[in-house]
Formats: sequence, structure tokens, C-alpha cells
Amino acid sequence: LIKKIETNIELLKEQKTVLINQLVTKGLDQNAEMKDSGIEWIGIIPKPWEVKKFSWVCFFQEGPGLRNWQFVDKGIPVVCVTNITPEGLNFEKYKRNISSEEYLKIYKHFTVQDNDLLLASSGNSFGKICQYQGEFNFKFILNTSTIRIHSLDEEIIKTKYIKFVIQSDVFQNQIKVLITGSAQPNFGPTHLNQVKISVPSIKEQEEIILILENRLEITSKLISNQVKKITLLNEYRKSLISSVVTGKIRITEDMI
Repeated sequence: LIKKIETNIELLKEQKTVLINQLVTKGLDQNAEMKDSGIEWIGIIPKPWEVKKFSWVCFFQEGPGLRNWQFVDKGIPVVCVTNITPEGLNFEKYKRNISSEEYLKIYKHFTVQDNDLLLASSGNSFGKICQYQGEFNFKFILNTSTIRIHSLDEEIIKTKYIKFVIQSDVFQNQIKVLITGSAQPNFGPTHLNQVKISVPSIKEQEEIILILENRLEITSKLISNQVKKITLLNEYRKSLISSVVTGKIRITEDMI
């Protein structure tokens, strides 16, 4: 049963990826006139769309190379790869800080701003992304292997739309080609400078954002419910094993 549920979860994740890919590469109109983007890994795109370098429309900044000896018990929190989750930023299980003095003298310009996208750029968490929407009442900065991103002009491309572009295969495949370090995959601004994306009109971006947010929220809830089922089944399995090996459940021939 657990294996079946795990398969269902993978199918739901695939559905999310397919939906994102469809909308941010081909748009809403299935019958739209298409054109060659001129970029091999992008392929054909709707005729009104434009191809732009990522750096032309997006601000991005990588975190500084902080060292373990710089971390203190109290101070300014630092966003680590572990803190980036699909549900948003989470400081509950893992929290590191630098001193307020260091923050003000050296690292203040790495402060995360409202609506920034936070992207994990290294390790097993490569590609994880969330958006910070001002849910905390304290300032915090980037750490190594994290990148903050936002639109340079919301009238050209929406930051929320950029989030979905980053999750698309077109974007991810470009990064995989450019990425360095096979044992510990990582990328940074140098690689993002080489990425190209296709951009629809603001009106179509807004429509795509609305559709994706609504549909992905439903899918995420379904996945969350399936994960809870797995947790309960694992707990039941442990309890059953414990009951059998301690003799709380008597094994009879008709049970075998």
C-alpha cells in the first residue's frame, strides 16, 4: 500500500511539472501561431512571445561564502538550503545566525527583500525554490549556495512568473548543461547570465500565474494528504512489528 501511495505521489509531481512546462513554454492558446525561438533548447514558442536573456529581466544575487566560525547563537538569521521548502521558508528545524555587527558592516546588502525568490543552487537541494512574502518580522540574509531573484521590471515580467519559469524543464535543462561539479552540483550568477527564457505579454503572464497557483495548490494538498497516509502506515507497521515480537499479538497457525 505504501508503494502504491508513493507511485501516486510521483504521478502527482509529474502532473505539476507537465502543467508548468506546458503553460510557460507554449502558453494558454493551444492553437496559437508558433515561431522558432532561434534557441535550440527553447524550441518553438507562440509568435507574440519574446526571447530574453535572464539577466536582462531579472535581478539575482548569490549569498556570501560564510564560514562556520562566523555563526553565533543570536543575531541576524541566515537562509540556508535546508530552510527552502516547497511550502516556503522554514527556520524551525535549522537556524544559523551571524552577529548584528557583521551584518551592518559587511553583509547588509545580502538582506532578503519581500517577494524575493529564494533558489537553492547546490547539493541534493539543487533547484529548490520558494518565494518570501514578508511572513517574518525580522531581517535575514542569504548564505552560501542560495540565490535571491526578482524581476527588474514587473511590467515586463512578473516575479511570480519567474518562479514557474525556473521550475520548467527549459530552464532546468539549461542549468544542467552549464552546471559545474558532478559530485556536488552547483551553479551561480555566472551560469544564470547565460540562460535565456521566453516571455509572454504581462496579461498572459497574469493568467498563467492564476491558473498555476490554483491548480498547483490543489495538487500540493493531494500530495500532502498522501504523505500523511504514508506516515500513518509506517507508524502502524512499526507498532505491528513491536506487538508481534513482544508477544502482545499472539500468532496462530490460521494467521500464517
